[in-house]
Amino acid sequence: MSSFSRFLNRRLILGTFIFYSIGLSATVAQSRVGVPEAQLPQLDRLIDQAIEQSPRMLIRNANAAASEADLLTAKAARLPSVGGSASWVQSREDRGDFSVGAIGADKLYYNFSINQPLYQWGNITRSIKSAEIRLLMDEGRTRQAYLMLANEVRLNYLSLIRQRRNLESVRFNLKLANEKLTQDREKRAQNIVSDADVFQSELNQQRAEYMAILGEDSFIRFSEVLARLSGTEPLSESEVPLEYPAPQIREDAPIIISLLAHFMRDEMPTNTDLELALQQLEINKNDLHREKTALRPSFSLIAGASLDEQSYDLNVANKYEVQSLYAGVSMYWNIFNGFANKGRVRSTLARMRAAETEVETKRAELITNAQSYGRQFKGLALAIVITDRELDSAKNGLVDMSERMKRGEASQAQVDAAQGQLHSAYGRALAERGNYWEKLGDLLSLIEADPVLNRVRL
Repeated sequence: MSSFSRFLNRRLILGTFIFYSIGLSATVAQSRVGVPEAQLPQLDRLIDQAIEQSPRMLIRNANAAASEADLLTAKAARLPSVGGSASWVQSREDRGDFSVGAIGADKLYYNFSINQPLYQWGNITRSIKSAEIRLLMDEGRTRQAYLMLANEVRLNYLSLIRQRRNLESVRFNLKLANEKLTQDREKRAQNIVSDADVFQSELNQQRAEYMAILGEDSFIRFSEVLARLSGTEPLSESEVPLEYPAPQIREDAPIIISLLAHFMRDEMPTNTDLELALQQLEINKNDLHREKTALRPSFSLIAGASLDEQSYDLNVANKYEVQSLYAGVSMYWNIFNGFANKGRVRSTLARMRAAETEVETKRAELITNAQSYGRQFKGLALAIVITDRELDSAKNGLVDMSERMKRGEASQAQVDAAQGQLHSAYGRALAERGNYWEKLGDLLSLIEADPVLNRVRL
């Protein structure tokens, strides 16, 4: 047996519930790392609304409720079952011990019994344990759903802001294109420019109008996606800001380093995906035990009462009645089922091997992804520094060009060009900030240190 398999066995013996009783409760005290909603009150409200009324979470919670019902069903197998049957019929019988031919008969029969499982090779206990594990797995999936939902709401909200900024940019470009076309048509009337110049201006104006149409449609689509995610009404243009602040890079850096170090210091990192794989392996072990004992006899305690009564249309020996009260032990033994059980055992063993491989693969993947995020943040932070400097330069350039125009040292065209450069600088800056927020959200989801988990009760 490999060292990894021995480690898995030790972990499964200790119980897969340790993660939820200790590991997750430790990470619920979430980090102080900055997230965009801390600086954007509107986004903060949207996340709260999504947690409460998102259709996705309503579906997820319904599935969790179904798992609770499945656990109740599994536990019911330990309890006694009570049932019975009764019948009353009228018939005509031609009996050999009567010489009068066919005679009428009334027949009454009932049987009521109580059945208490006595010994079934631990399968009931293992079925209950599997149901409990599935319930915990659903809690883990619910946890993942909250993480994914919050991150998607963030990213879509930030994208919506970028779409709002882009809409301002394309509308500004359309305004310039309209002005240029008007000027060229006037110049053509004065024979200052050629028809080719007017034609090029018309193409530029149509292209700018097309980009404006695309921008408006894109904004509406992002707004509708965000509304579906959060279970709210779509935001209008006037409700969406034109920018969002830069991340607190210097403040977050030591926190991120600490979170990554804490995550990777354990041989088996704390992560719901990994824990789900371990729990599925435990369920497969229970299934294997059930299949291996399927052809063994099972025993139950049984008690009940029955009546078998028959009345004939004769004057003598016209009634037969047997009443019975009974209690004892019953046995059911499925001795042979055509080798079907042998096939199920092989199938379950194959699933166990696949589950063990999946655990090892996920573990390696988690560590690799965490290390990758750690390497990326330095570059992401530098990209923000660069684009923010470019943004500041574009802002100063517009202010300077506006002042020069007031003094007659620059034209309106130069001011418009500076305005266009500012729109472009905003686009690059918001894109890099968005990239940082996206990677940060992915990392916090991976190591399950997202502050959004403080808002939910699991």
